[in-house]
Amino acid sequence: MKDAEWIAQLLRHGLLKASFIPNRNQRELRELVRYRRSIIEERARQHNRIQKVLEGANIKLGSVVSDIMGVSSKDMLHAIANGEEDPEKLASFARRTMKKKKDELELAPKRVISDQEDIERLDSIPGHNESADKRKSSKGKKGNKYLKSALTEAAHSVGASKNYLGAMYRRTLARKGRKRVAIVVAHAMLRIAYYLLTRRLIFLSKMELSLFS
Repeated sequence: MKDAEWIAQLLRHGLLKASFIPNRNQRELRELVRYRRSIIEERARQHNRIQKVLEGANIKLGSVVSDIMGVSSKDMLHAIANGEEDPEKLASFARRTMKKKKDELELAPKRVISDQEDIERLDSIPGHNESADKRKSSKGKKGNKYLKSALTEAAHSVGASKNYLGAMYRRTLARKGRKRVAIVVAHAMLRIAYYLLTRRLIFLSKMELSLFS
């Protein structure tokens, strides 16, 4: 209260400096500059994320090239993503000054990237049939919070699907409510993923789906 009274007295005596209000041109310029800066920062974050993924896959491309998003690097990364593993072929994508580093580039892509077949197996998780067997308790336990978040998000996405997981979602929702249904379906997805990856399968038959109920 006293601070407000003091400010009011200063204002009456003309002792307060007016706030600067930029004109329209200045406001638009500020917005443009700030937006440009945010784009640059986002691009840097994406580059760092790509570099981290490459390092995790044991692809030491960043130790050879100065810019992993350069023309030569992009060509190599596209080839790796498409399944190319021959170091000599990957190094042949080098252009201009990068051609001098072919020997180093051949050593860089010692990849440890997951099989593309595993991704196809995981994409087939929704299934085609429904099992009517009873379920055991699905009480949640502590685990990787990022995996849990991804699985629960995926679980909610199958609610309207006309498949095994969609039917499970609706059946569980009616009995346990929305808070529990995501955990139940997420557990089923995790068990299916383990089953597919360890047994190298991609199609789920009715008998196989019964294993998860």
